[in-house]
Amino acid sequence: MDDLNQKWNNIKKIQPRVYDDLRPLKDRESYKVKQQISVFGDKVRNAQKELDVLPVYDWDVSPESAYEQLYHFHSEVVILDEEHETLKRLASLFEFPEVLHPASAARSELTEHQIRLKQLWDLICMVTSQMDQWTTTLWEDIATDVMEDQTRAFAKEIRGLHKSVRECRAAKALELLVKNFLIALPLVADLHHPSMRPRHWDELKAATKTNFEIDDTFKLEDLMALKLHQFEEEVGEIVTRAQKEEKMEVILQKMDDFWSKLEFESYPYKESELQLVRISEEEFETLEEHQVRCMPGCIRMTGGTLFDRTSLYDRCTFKI
Repeated sequence: MDDLNQKWNNIKKIQPRVYDDLRPLKDRESYKVKQQISVFGDKVRNAQKELDVLPVYDWDVSPESAYEQLYHFHSEVVILDEEHETLKRLASLFEFPEVLHPASAARSELTEHQIRLKQLWDLICMVTSQMDQWTTTLWEDIATDVMEDQTRAFAKEIRGLHKSVRECRAAKALELLVKNFLIALPLVADLHHPSMRPRHWDELKAATKTNFEIDDTFKLEDLMALKLHQFEEEVGEIVTRAQKEEKMEVILQKMDDFWSKLEFESYPYKESELQLVRISEEEFETLEEHQVRCMPGCIRMTGGTLFDRTSLYDRCTFKI
């Protein structure tokens, strides 16, 4: 142990001299490393400029092309990451890690921005794929409540995108697509109401200036092609009118059923052969109620038939 202590003390004595002897070499290598860091910083900035001009920010780019561009750019980023690790070790070895900090921050931002763009296109593919699947749904099988819940979830994810990509053209177009779909879905649900009659569909055709047929092959995409989000007010008026008319139809049908089954009874007037007709007090009250409902004299339904008070008697049968 004494011998080792002596050797260690000797080493400590010669350390300053050796350090001074190596200083020129250290300074020369430090300068080289700093130059490499400077070049690396330029590479990172050039890579950022390259990423900024890629077509991946545009909505018109196909997903296949966008992913291909991002993949090739990621290969360049991997090379930059490997070079960064080497420079990080050298900067620490030559005791100036702070010199690398600006380039490190730029490289981190570049990597994160690349990841954000990948997330954007993952979301674009997920939304468009789901909507394409929905649009092939037959009219009778449409479940707008499920679609609306999922679309609201998509809208939430879009709002959660980082601001650096949320403002690009592709993200804006995706946001508009989801927004218009959310506007159209309640209208689709309304149009799916059983109160819709052929006359109401004719009104929708006139409002949208289109022509279509509701048959077994009619799909959601056929309805979405009408761009319902542009006719929100018109669709609302048509559906509201259809629902009100359906209530009228129910009322009139009840009246029709009542009066078609009602029988007037006859009885002799005093002791003569003259026959009078009568109905029960309850039936008479029903007559008055129906007359009030038909005020001011009739109910006319769009595209339907006239049903006035006098026809109530025509629905009755006489029992003599």
